[in-house]
Amino acid sequence: MMSVLGEDLIFPFILPAWLCMRRVTAQMREVRRLVPKSEFMRRAMISGTVFFDHSSPGFAFIQVWWTPEDVAGFPAASHLSRLPQGEWKVSEFEEWCWENYLHPVRGKALFVPVLCLGHGACRRLERRFPGAKRIHVWSALIRGSRLSSNAAGQRS
Repeated sequence: MMSVLGEDLIFPFILPAWLCMRRVTAQMREVRRLVPKSEFMRRAMISGTVFFDHSSPGFAFIQVWWTPEDVAGFPAASHLSRLPQGEWKVSEFEEWCWENYLHPVRGKALFVPVLCLGHGACRRLERRFPGAKRIHVWSALIRGSRLSSNAAGQRS
């Protein structure tokens, strides 16, 4: 069962987000990386890290992921810069999080079938578990920069 949290929703933006959510939900169910919303809400109040994945450039479609690990406190990630490397860039830490936790094949975080539409909906969801670690990852920018790099490499 998928949930949609949103504000001032305009139908043309809901349908693509919902279709994407269905696709990701099916993929993650197949590889056993899906956690029901009720279980997520219970577990996130106690421990772990919640990822808010800004997966769509220009729109506030935010996917939610969870892991029982304290990702922010990992020694392996402590040396990574947490500051973006310029305008429309992501930090090394965000890239590390995406590669290790959110990547559709190599990641290990569990997908939560909840789609936040709008930053206000995301903030309301964050308030439900104030004790959990929260990390925002801009995967749309990560995937976009990798596509650009691959295209540039093919032209050379």
